[in-house]
Amino acid sequence: MFAEFSAVTSGIKTVVDLAMAVVGTSRDAAVAAKTLELHSVAFGLNQQLLDLQARVSALQNENSELKRETQELRDQLRKRQEWEEIKSRYQLADLGGGSCAYLYLSVDGDQTPAHKICPACYEAGRRAILQKSGYAPQGAILKCLACAAEIIDHGDKPPSIAPIRVRKTSKWDAY
Repeated sequence: MFAEFSAVTSGIKTVVDLAMAVVGTSRDAAVAAKTLELHSVAFGLNQQLLDLQARVSALQNENSELKRETQELRDQLRKRQEWEEIKSRYQLADLGGGSCAYLYLSVDGDQTPAHKICPACYEAGRRAILQKSGYAPQGAILKCLACAAEIIDHGDKPPSIAPIRVRKTSKWDAY
């Protein structure tokens, strides 16, 4: 790029020298020849300037593309670092019966309630809190709202319900 600018500068010097030569001559033929030569050099310089402008424009476009890619990579890195920070607060736990989930590890002063997240979503790089959707005979049914996975927590048994006894007071109470 520096060589092109040097060539343009020396070309401008040549144009100035030719202009001085045109002023110094008194004959019309010599003036016409020098004018023609001056136009030829000016045309060449204009062509070089156009070529340089095209190259500068191409470099600016390439620079813009590289800046965009750099910003995308920085965003990806920031998201990955944030996810690594989140991941460090969970530990894989066995829920019994071959089921597992990631348990939240609370730290001092943390107000986040205890919860479990879906292991499939965790491996996919997202945090999806498992929601209790009911009970099966084996334990609580935990459902992932992100991927629709269902996990049974064998340590969370259904509450026992005592049978309700109805005291029959009249013959109509049986109906």
